[in-house]
This record gives sequence, structure tokens and C-alpha cells, in this order.
Amino acid sequence: MPVLRNKLSPLASQWHSWSVAWLLAVFVVAWGLAAAFLYANWKEKERQHFAKDSAVLETTYRASVEMYRLATETLIEAFALGVHSQGDENKKVRDKARGTLYRLLSPAYQHFKTRGVSMLHFHTAEGISFLRFHAPERFGDAQFDVRPSVRMANTEKRPITGFEIGPLSSGFRYVFPVFHGEEHLGSTDTSITFKAIRQAMATIDPSHEYAFMLRRDALNKVMLKDKRGLYQSAPINED
Repeated sequence: MPVLRNKLSPLASQWHSWSVAWLLAVFVVAWGLAAAFLYANWKEKERQHFAKDSAVLETTYRASVEMYRLATETLIEAFALGVHSQGDENKKVRDKARGTLYRLLSPAYQHFKTRGVSMLHFHTAEGISFLRFHAPERFGDAQFDVRPSVRMANTEKRPITGFEIGPLSSGFRYVFPVFHGEEHLGSTDTSITFKAIRQAMATIDPSHEYAFMLRRDALNKVMLKDKRGLYQSAPINED
């Protein structure tokens, strides 16, 4: 018996080694499969999460774009209604369209004023003032003779920028033609005061002071008399 046990011991030892190796291999494979499953499951959940976020983001983006598109369309339609309602018989319709446009853009205009925008003005394609946000009670006056930028924007149908003196104020003008589809409705413009420009210049180069001088005859030719008091004579030249 001792001899038999001694002869079997190497075989048992080899079998034991194979068993351990086999179990280890099974464990490694099982662990690998489990890890692969967990990784695949994690990636799938990650994909679903990103897909959900992307869908929400896309929906939010489309809703926001659509909201502003509808708001812009409402503004243009109100302006178009006013433009199309010319004549004394359509005065009520035109006034209603003017009021709608004013209510829609008034909050934005109040915000613009905090950024130095002093004027927001709509004009018809013929150069007739439709709505001044800075003076809503004044409308119906012709602009082409006193506002070359308005004339150019409507006759040439292109944006016009530059300094200009108007009946109520002077400033750096940004005039844009307004279209509804292919139809040219008129134009709209904003004006930036020199005060805002000067503040911006002082921020860029605070080592200098800036002043802006206008020719008196150019001012008197265009600006209403009751608005000229906002300007004072320059010390170096009264004209």
C-alpha cells in the first residue's frame, strides 16, 4: 500500500494542478464575460442617456428657434399690415398695427436703451415714418429728404451705416431694409449716441478725452428747432 500510494501521488498532483488551472481559466473567462457584459451594459446606458439628452437638446433648440421665428414673423406681419393699410379709410387698421408693433418691441427697446441705443425707427418703402419708439406720437412725416440713409436703404435695398443728423436727434445710424418674403416693406434703423461711442472709446483708451463737433448750419438745416437746445457751441469755433 505505501508503494501504491507513492506511485499515485505524482498523478494526483498533476490532476490537482490541471484542476486548479482549469478552474482558474473558467474564472478568468467568466470574469471576462461578466466584465464585457457590464461594459456593454454601461455603454448602452450611456448611449441611451446621451440620446435622451440629445433629443431634449434638439427639442429645446428647435422650440427656441421656432419661438423667435414666430416672434419675428409676428413683428413683420404687424409692420406689413401697417404698410398695406395706407389711406384715411384704413387709419384704424394702421394705428392698430402700429400699436401691436410698439407693444411687441417695447421691452426690447427699453433694454437697447441701457446699451446706448437711443432710437428705433420704422419707415415705409416710400420713406414715410411709421413708428418711432423714441417718439411714438410722431409719425407720417417724410424721411427721404432729411434722412439720406433711409432713402438709400429703401431705394438701393441694402444696409446703410454712418453718422447722420435727423429731425429729432443725431447719431451713428444702422439702417436695414425690411422684407416679407420677396416684398420690400420698408426699413428700420437704430441710432447710437456719441456718448455711448465716447464711453466705448474711453474704455479702450482712457488716456485721452474725446469730443464730437458738428457744423451749426448742417444741424440747423435738418433738426427741429426745439431739439437744437441739446447742443452747445464749441469753445474753439461757435459755427
